[in-house]
Amino acid sequence: MPNQTYHLFINSKNRLANQTIYDFTVYLKNQIIVGRNQGININVMSFSMLNSMYNVNATIQNNTFTLEERDVSNVLVSSTTITIPYGNYTAYTLRDALNGLLTNKISVVYNLATNSYTYTKTDATKRFYIIPNKCTKLLGLKLTTEIMTSGTSADYINLVNYSHIILKSPSLEFEDLSQDNISTPESTMGISNILFTCNKQDYQPFQMISYKNEDGGDSYSFNIINKNISHLNFVLYNENNQIIEDAPDYQLELKIIVFDKNDDLYRELGIQSLSLLDDIYFTLLNILFSKKKYLL
Repeated sequence: MPNQTYHLFINSKNRLANQTIYDFTVYLKNQIIVGRNQGININVMSFSMLNSMYNVNATIQNNTFTLEERDVSNVLVSSTTITIPYGNYTAYTLRDALNGLLTNKISVVYNLATNSYTYTKTDATKRFYIIPNKCTKLLGLKLTTEIMTSGTSADYINLVNYSHIILKSPSLEFEDLSQDNISTPESTMGISNILFTCNKQDYQPFQMISYKNEDGGDSYSFNIINKNISHLNFVLYNENNQIIEDAPDYQLELKIIVFDKNDDLYRELGIQSLSLLDDIYFTLLNILFSKKKYLL
């Protein structure tokens, strides 16, 4: 039986009302049925998404830190939660935002050579402490830090909250026993259902993330053991096993091929059979030739 090929064009925008961009299911009106001696191959042909995810936002909880104000005797006067407005920041624009949020208290200077900030207290009548909370990478501060009049140097900053977009399909069972340690707390590798990955850092903010399998490669080609496909579930994660909640809609093209698993086996058996018949034929000729020679 010739291979059966199916092309699926999926738009995350067209989903059930109670589903989200980052976790939705599409249902096939015409199910893909697999025979007893058949298998399925699924290949990602294209993926496109606008790179609009902010590197500072509330969904990953990296946009707040705490500022403590104390008197000169180190008695707590106030504790304030500072919220950085969500957005895509560079080292310079984040510096400017911090200076605006800390006006008349702390000034922030960016050091290009070390990719770090120096925090300097501008109000000598008080003592200031920054508690970074989950802003450690953005601020370059790992622990509660007192900001000095002489300046307090921080570690290098990292404005990349995550770098990879990972598309998983929990409804698929991969024949190749793919494994990953993204979803496991330790180094142990577990069963993976990753269908596609891409590095969003390769694209500027608000540019299209685009992948096209124009050369028919097998980078994202997998054999699966599902006996039929009636639906496909897609979930967006990053490399930290966090769901990408602020992802925009995306388009996905899949090529699914139902193939006969026995084609290669029968071909190999046929070749072996022909070889065996040749051996038998030449053996019989040798026997007959030897008998004739003996009779003569």
